[in-house]
Amino acid sequence: MRLTIIPSDNAVYVDSVFKGPLNLSQFNIPSNVHALQWYDTKGWLEFNDSPDPFTPKPPNEIISELSQWALDCYQAWVSAPFPSPVPIV
Repeated sequence: MRLTIIPSDNAVYVDSVFKGPLNLSQFNIPSNVHALQWYDTKGWLEFNDSPDPFTPKPPNEIISELSQWALDCYQAWVSAPFPSPVPIV
């Protein structure tokens, strides 16, 4: 499974399938997380730029397990219905 979570967009993708926007505000996602990328058994966290221009952006953090907030976001994706197809005009 490939999982991508972008909290600022309320976006969750599983195997490139987007459902949303989802309300992710209830899942206590750390405010400095820009995105989570996960593939099978490993992944990484990407962080937001620092508000201080003299402080460098933190490097990506390699992860070997999904945190509870990521599991909650995934469950929100599972529970969300697929959107209706948009007709091509």
